[in-house]
Amino acid sequence: MTAADSAQILKDACIAPEIFQLRPDYRALLLEAENKSFGAKPNKTRNSLEALSQRITKAGGGLPRVNRLTDIYNAVSVKHQIPLGGEDLGKYEGAPFLVCASWSEPFQAFLGSGRRWSTPPLES
Repeated sequence: MTAADSAQILKDACIAPEIFQLRPDYRALLLEAENKSFGAKPNKTRNSLEALSQRITKAGGGLPRVNRLTDIYNAVSVKHQIPLGGEDLGKYEGAPFLVCASWSEPFQAFLGSGRRWSTPPLES
């Protein structure tokens, strides 16, 4: 993927109006998933920053090694205390569109080297 391809994907990306009704710190980052949409309980499921920070505060703990790019944004995330992540734009089909989950859309879960499609469980 070229820089021009990446620029075009970002130019075509859309953000649904309801995203701007989220908490201000979520809007500033465009979206930090609230976990609730995917059936996870926020008080039990930590966001990436909280999970990484907890790992390094344990005796002998450190950041997990994934790959160079992931290792870099994990380190920046912990150092500056902001959740960060990355996307492989080469794997996108169409332009990204940021919306609040409807609880019915399929999503991809990557478990190890395998990929499976799933629908998030409805949580009341």
